[in-house]
Amino acid sequence: MKVISFYMVMMMVMVAYANPEEKYREPNDVNIEEVINTPRLFHGYYLCLSKEGKCTPYGKELKENMPDALANGCAKCTENHMTAIRKVIKFMIENKPEEWKKLKSIYDPEGIYAAKYEKELKELQA
Repeated sequence: MKVISFYMVMMMVMVAYANPEEKYREPNDVNIEEVINTPRLFHGYYLCLSKEGKCTPYGKELKENMPDALANGCAKCTENHMTAIRKVIKFMIENKPEEWKKLKSIYDPEGIYAAKYEKELKELQA
């Protein structure tokens, strides 16, 4: 995969309940390492975000905030969020390419965000 959309990973670290001027809140009960390393947890988030299954409250927050985070370059994300984003990107590229492709077709069917985040993706793939 030459260009993979940076935005898809934001779904795993975005948080809700933020005011427009504030950063997304830090989730206290979501461990990104546990999510990506536990097939059941990962699959649950995937089904939610792919609109094929039920969402947990946190999954619902991710899905609702995705458009804002994509459009604004995750401007409300903290450094912790960005670190988690990088981990999830790498995981999906290496381990879940079909799921990544499906989510990309849902959230970026025209490739707008893929082009926007191309530089960041190349750095992660290096």
